[in-house]
Amino acid sequence: FVAVFASVIPMLLWNYSLLKIGPGRAGQYVHLISVFAVLLAITVLGEVPGLHHGAGIALIVAGLLVAARR
Repeated sequence: FVAVFASVIPMLLWNYSLLKIGPGRAGQYVHLISVFAVLLAITVLGEVPGLHHGAGIALIVAGLLVAARR
């Protein structure tokens, strides 16, 4: 289960995204790993969200929006 769903499938999807949008744009979305890790920790593990989580997520999203502008 872990080998297929946590390793193989994400790597295939990442390689597919590299082909579709290019490495420059796809590389910016690596920072979303932290956002999804926080959201999963809150929902699955029952972590209590703090102000630092919201600030970090806001900074990451703001950075992606700035980088996406032409």
